[in-house]
Amino acid sequence: MGNYLTQYIDRRLYPLAHEPCKTQFSAIGGHPCAVVDLGFPTQQAIVFVHGNESTLQDVQKEPQLVRLAQRTRARVVGVSYPNYPGTGLPCDAIGAQLDAAACRRLRDVVQALQMSHASVKLMGHSLGCGAVLQTLATFPRIDVDGVVLAAPFTRLGDMFPIGLGWLAGDRWNNVRHLGTVRAPVQVFHGAQDEVIPLAHSRALHGDDVRVVEKGSHALSTLMPAITDALCGVHDARTLV
Repeated sequence: MGNYLTQYIDRRLYPLAHEPCKTQFSAIGGHPCAVVDLGFPTQQAIVFVHGNESTLQDVQKEPQLVRLAQRTRARVVGVSYPNYPGTGLPCDAIGAQLDAAACRRLRDVVQALQMSHASVKLMGHSLGCGAVLQTLATFPRIDVDGVVLAAPFTRLGDMFPIGLGWLAGDRWNNVRHLGTVRAPVQVFHGAQDEVIPLAHSRALHGDDVRVVEKGSHALSTLMPAITDALCGVHDARTLV
């Protein structure tokens, strides 16, 4: 009974999120993207990079992009890149070469959107935060209007068991890359995150982290706080 009630409330609150036709897959900047355009007269775009356990093809996760578009009235573009877990996109690159390919793809999408949109923001979730920050560090001429990080980590090596961090080398060094970002940064983290401890966000952004008390690592638990903040509704550091 509880699941049916939850689904009913969800559909009442986010009716557009349950219309699959609202999300279309098309090429932007020469790369495949999931595009959510609800027809609002807007010149704002949000480029979203999903996390390790997600995929743009996962219809169970797809409503999150629609909710983001519905609440902010922006055009939302989801980006995957070659060899990224769950994408099914082929790529021969590995390690640092893979990271470079991801950054180039994200750069191309942002630059293409900037040709038609007055404002472009970058948003990453979990591992996607690493792609967002490394792209901005690698291509400093990319001028975005804002950066949103949901459940970020400090360095990829810090996610490994103690003593094995060296296996990751210096990949996805968010601590270093965040220091090069010129755009306003907003960081959100669930207090009950079971994958990446809140301490990672604290180390990255100090007391400016927006803590979602009932939030987990799932993007769905953080999205209400994120959309409220993007709309200027709630600016408290700790959110319920």
